[in-house]
Amino acid sequence: MFSRCNLTSAASCCIPATSDTFMYPCTLQDTSGALRSVLDYSFATPLRQVQASQVYQAGNTRFRRVVNDLQNGKPIKIVAIGGVATNGTAASSPGINDFFALYVKYLKRAFPNAQIESVRNSAGIAPSAVVSQCLGSYMPSDADLVLLEMTANDAVGLDDSLLNGHNAKAYELLMRGILAGDKQPALILTQSMVPGMGNGSTPFYLTPEAPQYAALASYYGTPVVSMRDALWDSGTPTNNSGVITGAVLQDDGSTPTDRGHKAIADMLVYNTQRTAQDLALLPYGDYDTQSMAMTVPQTPVYGDVASEPSTVLSNSTCTWVRNIS
Repeated sequence: MFSRCNLTSAASCCIPATSDTFMYPCTLQDTSGALRSVLDYSFATPLRQVQASQVYQAGNTRFRRVVNDLQNGKPIKIVAIGGVATNGTAASSPGINDFFALYVKYLKRAFPNAQIESVRNSAGIAPSAVVSQCLGSYMPSDADLVLLEMTANDAVGLDDSLLNGHNAKAYELLMRGILAGDKQPALILTQSMVPGMGNGSTPFYLTPEAPQYAALASYYGTPVVSMRDALWDSGTPTNNSGVITGAVLQDDGSTPTDRGHKAIADMLVYNTQRTAQDLALLPYGDYDTQSMAMTVPQTPVYGDVASEPSTVLSNSTCTWVRNIS
């Protein structure tokens, strides 16, 4: 467990509170106190593992815009789209201590002057092929930030997907739809554990987040945070190069428990803190507005996937959407 410090002056420095907590030196001069509430958060996940969860950051322009707006008290709409983790399944108090609720609670405390609206839309166990065809039912047109948690859903049939990229094609279609939103929403790929990864039956590498989704993140410049990377080193190793962790239900090795939800929240909070610190070093300006003016790449990685019936489900049941905001 570690905690980011409260800054009291430009020269303030954080020191360990107890033997089992960690607070590291404050290196930014926060003369306005703008970071004080942003850094006021206690992590349950060890620092090294939270850092490992920050798999890819890219230029981060869209999320810099969101955090800058939060700092300036502007209204922000944050949307979670995903499966059982997004649904809050297996949290002891869904809507209170699942990862999305914890993250939204943090944002409201960190940016008290901002008007934050949260929307949670769960696809259950439906894959990206369904969600991409029903995106209008999942994502409001005025979304500012989207947390996309589809890794576990798309892991079904993963062995075949490693060969033909079927899931990655549908996931790309979904990403493109989100990035083309009216407000140019920031997109954070929030990767949960795939089935079997937390009960020792699925190895570290057998997940669509690498290499397929990692390639898409790089192409579209979208940040990635990974539950797998946050929790792997704290699990109990197995003889087949897997791990067993209490952060997920052992029945499926994927659905987050309270500990797993806290880990996902931790990695999202850490990403937000890093972005706020980045804005302190390089304030939002021409670089960002010029980057925001860039459109979604015309050419998809996987070609014209929208026209392929094997990639999308044209008769998808969009009523599967469950809004439990």
